[in-house]
Amino acid sequence: MSEHCASQIDKLIEADRVHRDVYTAPGIFDLEMARIFGRSWIWIGHASQVASIGDFVTTRIGRQPVIMVRHGDGQIKVLINRCRHRGVRLCALDRGNTKQFRCPYHGWTYRTDGTLLTEPLRDVFAKDFDLDEERMGLTKVARVDSYRGFVFANLTPGGADLMPNLGPMKAGIDDICDRAPEGEIAFTGGGFKQQFDANWKFWVENMIDLDHPRFAHVAASSAARGMEPGSDYVTARAANRVLNAFGASSEFWNKTGVWANGDGHGYMGSLAPGAEPDGDIYLRYKAALEEKHGPERAQEILNVSRHNNLLYPNFNFQTSFQHVKIVDPITVDHSEVRIFAFQMKGAPEEMNRDAIVYLNTVQSPASIIQSDDFDIYERQQQGLTAQGSDWVYFARGAEGDVAEDDGGFRAVGTSELPMRKQFQAWRALMTE
Repeated sequence: MSEHCASQIDKLIEADRVHRDVYTAPGIFDLEMARIFGRSWIWIGHASQVASIGDFVTTRIGRQPVIMVRHGDGQIKVLINRCRHRGVRLCALDRGNTKQFRCPYHGWTYRTDGTLLTEPLRDVFAKDFDLDEERMGLTKVARVDSYRGFVFANLTPGGADLMPNLGPMKAGIDDICDRAPEGEIAFTGGGFKQQFDANWKFWVENMIDLDHPRFAHVAASSAARGMEPGSDYVTARAANRVLNAFGASSEFWNKTGVWANGDGHGYMGSLAPGAEPDGDIYLRYKAALEEKHGPERAQEILNVSRHNNLLYPNFNFQTSFQHVKIVDPITVDHSEVRIFAFQMKGAPEEMNRDAIVYLNTVQSPASIIQSDDFDIYERQQQGLTAQGSDWVYFARGAEGDVAEDDGGFRAVGTSELPMRKQFQAWRALMTE
């Protein structure tokens, strides 16, 4: 995008509508990669994914492929996944354990802190070519920080630190961890990956769009209501309760409520707890919390009620059903979502198993819910490239925002408050 076009970004965003170019223009996408993903704190993974020396996972920060790895000194390193010799993507695995990273093209080999270990033909390089292990090592991501095991990275050396960036959303991470009777969660397995042919922001908007389930997911909610109690399907307790909720009225969704702030972060209230209230599983879970914290503190923890939490620009974590999601922009009209379940340490094993069942039912590539959402995103992309109005509207509930003491705003669940705040943040990042 030219500098002239960049200066016009502000005109694409109005109080209750945005220009369709924000979803369809390749130049704007390029600018997003530099100004949003190049300067924001992006979730990289969880410390439990790299619990042992040499454990690694690969991921992305915008267009940049990165490796998160546990080095021999116990520290977590985040490295650009690119050989310094000829630019080959160094590691193609999603996760694993290694003592070193070796390029498959010419054998350049790097330690897990990124320093160059060996170059097979070192002696035939020109005498004045500097093969210093630091200078020719893997590029290190500028900043890495973590909070309660959640690891974030930032490609830019300057700017706000992680904690101010998290702001009120820090409480959402606390909620996830405090709900584990041992005070910690763990990511112990792999995850799902699925791509869709649409802009990444459609996914972000949908995370706290509470008016769409009763329309987009009507087939799934109708099927769930028809299930007989005690059937094999209904043993997926958490998933079935959510599917039933998707068919609820606007009054139900309004009571659920949404919150958002000018940084683009937001969350929605709870649909249903992760275990049956007053059932055996829930009572064992509550007893474990009370043993750890005492009855009063345990009840305080349980009183916090959130479903989807969105950490702008691209990270979603869900408390009740124990999983996180992240969207990776690939091109202006192509994106990938990755989803990971986590275990609450000390919770009944049935709750952890329910989290897996929930993901298989609701969020997997074969799910009856996520497929609905992806179809909508792609139809949005197709519609916005067709002739018609240049504007997309987020006016619903615009006069009902209530200011909160934490700097955010609260509204009824069907309000489009979260989208308005996302684009407030988008405009600030794209024009600063």
